[in-house]
Amino acid sequence: MICSECGGSLRETMEPIVEEYRGERFSVSGIRHYVCDSCGSYELLAEDADLLSQKIADQYAARHELLTPAEIRGARKSLGLTQIEFERLLGVSSPTCSRWENGAVQQSKSNDRLIRLIANVPGAREYLERLGKVSTASYEAQLIPFVPSVRSVTPDFENIKEG
Repeated sequence: MICSECGGSLRETMEPIVEEYRGERFSVSGIRHYVCDSCGSYELLAEDADLLSQKIADQYAARHELLTPAEIRGARKSLGLTQIEFERLLGVSSPTCSRWENGAVQQSKSNDRLIRLIANVPGAREYLERLGKVSTASYEAQLIPFVPSVRSVTPDFENIKEG
């Protein structure tokens, strides 16, 4: 094979690949690729490029204590939801779920926590589904069914005087 950068010869290798993702460096082993010893560039086959992206996304998730793409997919499937249904439940636009699940985009820490909550706390999914159907309910009416202790700390907004 010929290097697309300098025209030199490419050699097949399984050496670790070092890539930068979101300003951080990651080293990925076990992926076949082709390296040019003349200029240092490397090339991958399409399926190996997908594997590299997946492994980098997994490493990033582990480093930042986020769910991996496979864990997000598992959580969604355990709930019996399609990607579109999952996006509606979480309040994110389409195709966000697909991008999370294939590692193209990393979920935020707050979305990560919301996914964990829905997947692990009984009643959380049902509460969010109800909340999504209530459009004009007051702040207190939305929170009280899920967190009964909120009533004692919720301010009475109607009786607050502007000064």
